[in-house]
Amino acid sequence: MGMPSDSVKTSGNIKFDNVATALSDEEKAELKKSLGFEKDSLVLLGSSTWEGEEAMLLKLLKHNKDLQDNWRLLIVPRHAERRYRLVKLLGTS
Repeated sequence: MGMPSDSVKTSGNIKFDNVATALSDEEKAELKKSLGFEKDSLVLLGSSTWEGEEAMLLKLLKHNKDLQDNWRLLIVPRHAERRYRLVKLLGTS
């Protein structure tokens, strides 16, 4: 586009080029506690979910008795305005 290369800085893709840092066991336990989960819970994260995906995750947990005792589902919808429909869905599950 006509810019000198020494004037251009490439930052990468913030979605894919982010370096995740590992949490210590203590940090993991504190995070789980802050979310209301037991420290030995396994967390299934439904991240950036679309309409219908939450129902599939709930069905997975509901129909797998082995998962119900120790697993916790954390749903983070892609669009926050859908939260009221999710509350309704979770209330009927």
